[in-house]
Amino acid sequence: MVTELNLTESQQQQTDSIFKVFAITLNDIEDSLKTAQRDTTIAEVDLNSMLRDFNQEKKDLRKLRDLELRRLLTPEQVKIHDEVIVPSKPQVLHFGVHNRADCNVCKD
Repeated sequence: MVTELNLTESQQQQTDSIFKVFAITLNDIEDSLKTAQRDTTIAEVDLNSMLRDFNQEKKDLRKLRDLELRRLLTPEQVKIHDEVIVPSKPQVLHFGVHNRADCNVCKD
């Protein structure tokens, strides 16, 4: 990511800081998720609800992390970030685990 975006030293330090802060919180959520999955006293309905909430919280944090990162970037870097590093999901439904950056459907 650093080489594609040509980050300045300051941007690199701020990016590292953002990722470290969010990594701690995401790891805490992941630990809570694993603990809930191992707990045999929780009813399946409650467990499913908890897992859904944990996964939504992780998704929201990742989105916030990406917004914080984008705030640091110049408009040119944002364009590269959006096109190369985090290509948008396709509007067309297609299947299979694959690299979205190399997929002809995802690229369009």
